[in-house]
Amino acid sequence: MFRGTTPTLYFHVTDDTDLNEIKEVWITLCNREISYNWKLTTDRVKIDVEKKMIYIELTQEETLAFQIGMAVAQVRVLMNDDKAYASINIPLHIGNILKDGAIAVEANPDPGPDPIPDPEPDPDPAP
Repeated sequence: MFRGTTPTLYFHVTDDTDLNEIKEVWITLCNREISYNWKLTTDRVKIDVEKKMIYIELTQEETLAFQIGMAVAQVRVLMNDDKAYASINIPLHIGNILKDGAIAVEANPDPGPDPIPDPEPDPDPAP
């Protein structure tokens, strides 16, 4: 995973947990002794009941908070019956980006400098 990107983390559920019964999904990432905890909204969590997969999307701002190096991720779920489950700790490598910061979509982006014009043809070429 790289800082400043929008990765999707994949968690495979290997037991008989009924993914239809999930009430809340939390993710914790520990990176250089700092823990980041998020209770995720449904638009950022996709659950594939047939494949027994939980997909979690992170934002640019969240990944920019990480330090370069190793991290550990864990997903936790709260079920409708209030039972809670946690995944194993999953090691991740946090890679660097060359330009720090989020990539923002602007309403009227600056196209930058005008392109270099084609050279004018020489009206009197030398023999």
